[in-house]
Amino acid sequence: MIDLKIEEFKPEFSGKMNFYVSAVDDLLRHPDDQPTIGMILCKSKNKVIAEYSLRDMHKPISVSVYQLKDTLPEPLQGNLPTIEQLEAELETIYKIELALGLGAKFEGKIIHPLGETVDEQNEM
Repeated sequence: MIDLKIEEFKPEFSGKMNFYVSAVDDLLRHPDDQPTIGMILCKSKNKVIAEYSLRDMHKPISVSVYQLKDTLPEPLQGNLPTIEQLEAELETIYKIELALGLGAKFEGKIIHPLGETVDEQNEM
């Protein structure tokens, strides 16, 4: 499970990732699969804050930073998912969040991860 953030790491990100990893392990993981690994990718992080945030977590969760580049290294260019695959994954996550009652809401509308909004009464 990867949570990509466009900001500096905050301690509450670890609690949210713990929730996501637990939900994936409970709802999606096959009995033969290993436990889910959570990765929080942030624009930046304070190492001490990240360590305290993860200290008593009992699930495999890590925090790392990313750097934006103009182009991908050649070995990675053919190994990353397509936009369509990413959109399908976001759609799956959106449906799981709706099923769990966790869809992001703003002014009575449910926010779809791909930018659409839906009235709460007319959920997809």
